[in-house]
Amino acid sequence: MTKKTGLFDVNIDLDSIIVISEQAVTQRNNSKTIDEASVIIIQQMTASGYRPRTIKDYETILRNFKKVQDVQYLSDITLNTIYGWLEQMPVSNQTKLTRLKVLKSFLSKCFNNGWYESKFWQTITVKVDKQVKNGADEQDI
Repeated sequence: MTKKTGLFDVNIDLDSIIVISEQAVTQRNNSKTIDEASVIIIQQMTASGYRPRTIKDYETILRNFKKVQDVQYLSDITLNTIYGWLEQMPVSNQTKLTRLKVLKSFLSKCFNNGWYESKFWQTITVKVDKQVKNGADEQDI
């Protein structure tokens, strides 16, 4: 007879896995959709006196983010989805920075409304090269 060493024994606590998956479903069910959040925030922006062009830009950029990253809920937005969105844009860094500012502003408004527990997006930056102006020559003075 051979001696059992326990080398191939598998001990998994299925109850903890089920609880974790139930928590994820509950979190998603408690999370607002991006569409619901954008409607509320745009109403707040309109009441605060934001210009129609600014509101239209918010709507356009949020719609693009939602479509490209295929996210439906606020809880689906992570650092990876934001970086993935920035990476796929075939535009200049200045344009990426402008769009990122809009997304970060939207997420900050969501935080202020109590829909997020932390501002995880604040660490994201886009480096933009600044043009250096040439100094004046003596002939120009």
